[in-house]
Amino acid sequence: LVLIVDHAEGLVDSGTDISPYVTIAFNDRPAAEKTFVCHNTHTPIWDEKFKLAGLNEVTHLTFTVWNEGVHEDGFLGQARWDITKRDVNGTVDVVLQPRPGNIGDVQGLERWGSFGKLSLIVEWILH
Repeated sequence: LVLIVDHAEGLVDSGTDISPYVTIAFNDRPAAEKTFVCHNTHTPIWDEKFKLAGLNEVTHLTFTVWNEGVHEDGFLGQARWDITKRDVNGTVDVVLQPRPGNIGDVQGLERWGSFGKLSLIVEWILH
């Protein structure tokens, strides 16, 4: 799978300047990949390519958008993308959601109305 983490729109945070980056996790494992940080923007453009292999046992990818902080990184949103069908090529927009069971995230969603969206470009390479 060739995956480009392209850009995000509508990111919200209580601070004025955010420096977002994205982590990619396979199934429910710890993050395996990470984009670079886009400094001081609510509309980051990463356009960063990842070649993901060994996905036979993987059912979904989890994308988490973080705000790089001085002492601690802040959560900006998360999207889970089902890859079992493997029939999607081109641009995929995923809506960012709160983390399951996280009350603070749910309150943030109620306050802001949306965490925004993440745009990916997907190309399945068959071998």
